[in-house]
Amino acid sequence: AKMLKRHQQRETEGYQLVFVDGEHSDDLSVLGDLPEGVYVGGLAACPAQIKQKVLEKARVVPVDIYGSEYWATLNKALLKDIAVVYVPEGVKVDQHIQFTFYTSPSASTKGTASFPRMVVISEKESDLTVLVNHMGKPGEKYYSAPVTTVDVGFDAHTTMFYHQHQSLSAIHTEVVNATVEEDGHFKWVGMLTGGSVGRLNMDVDLIGEDAEAEVYGGSLCSEGLELD
Repeated sequence: AKMLKRHQQRETEGYQLVFVDGEHSDDLSVLGDLPEGVYVGGLAACPAQIKQKVLEKARVVPVDIYGSEYWATLNKALLKDIAVVYVPEGVKVDQHIQFTFYTSPSASTKGTASFPRMVVISEKESDLTVLVNHMGKPGEKYYSAPVTTVDVGFDAHTTMFYHQHQSLSAIHTEVVNATVEEDGHFKWVGMLTGGSVGRLNMDVDLIGEDAEAEVYGGSLCSEGLELD
């Protein structure tokens, strides 16, 4: 818990969700009041109507870009939970919300594996900012294979700040798939600083007139590490 706290941002205080090995942890998460109709949390507590939309998005296998289809299929087969963010039409969420996906250490020298799944749905004319961390215990061997789906509705704005800082002995392969409707705007700002091998495949589909996406990313690693 102390290690997680070091990576939680002040601007998200009171709105920090933690998923351990792909499953929502009530004990480590804290979530304050949100606007009416907004849901943030795991799949189990998700209202039925929202859950149906989330599952429809989660069933879609992304375009195969350098292994995306394989990684997404593996994630789907080993799915434990889904981190859900749902913002209804016309709602602006002023509070930034932070998600931390933590892969726990294993007693086995072979390491462990986790398959986090996240679905973000921003309905028409909504506004949302999310922070996402992927991490594990320094020095541990493990494999993390997250898949994130982002759906940005008409004239909606969704911003995602991302940091992958896994153990330098870990392997991380990730797929991010975003769909942006007419007049919608999606912004993703990311940094990769962890993993002995790390790769992130991103596909953004602009499906309406004046749909926009901004994607900014960088990698910082030492000799012998491979990040892309």
